[in-house]
Amino acid sequence: RLRRESVAARDAGARMQAHAAIVRLSGNELDPRRIVDVAMDRVREFLNLRAWLFLLSDPEQGLLTVERTCGEGMGAMKGRRFGMGEGVAGRAAQRRQPILLDDAGASAFGAADLPKPMPARSVLAVPLLSRGRLIGVVVAVDRLKAGHFTNQDARLLSLLLEPAAVAIDNAMLLRKSEELSITDDLTKLYNSR
Repeated sequence: RLRRESVAARDAGARMQAHAAIVRLSGNELDPRRIVDVAMDRVREFLNLRAWLFLLSDPEQGLLTVERTCGEGMGAMKGRRFGMGEGVAGRAAQRRQPILLDDAGASAFGAADLPKPMPARSVLAVPLLSRGRLIGVVVAVDRLKAGHFTNQDARLLSLLLEPAAVAIDNAMLLRKSEELSITDDLTKLYNSR
């Protein structure tokens, strides 16, 4: 019993350290891509992930676009677009709740013509929300040692990525305000100043 308690305390300490590192590193960054990379490096290390994808939300078009990838075979998915409700990421975005799939394979991503990197034992898609808005979705593929994802992993991933979602949202708002300072919002032409 004491051993289980010490393992639980050590796990809680590791979670706190990972969360603190994500808050600290993403809070100082202004590039959304760099924020994703920093946060997911910590998450990948903590959860021992085989691969992951970050899909950025475009609410005007109702699409998710694969912006960042990590892991064998995932690079071919960069730039792919998925509709809300399409594949595991689209369902997570539509429901605004994590989605778990076991024995998913490439079909989890929503299109038959996608590259089949390797069969996936387990896939977890977590929506990133900031101020009630969908920023994007992180799709984690397989835990290398622990096997399948659990509901606890879904809660943990949501908690760890919450500060990164806010930082990404802030960085994108800053970038948009910089663009609006030099271009007209309606015509997209440069302002006279």
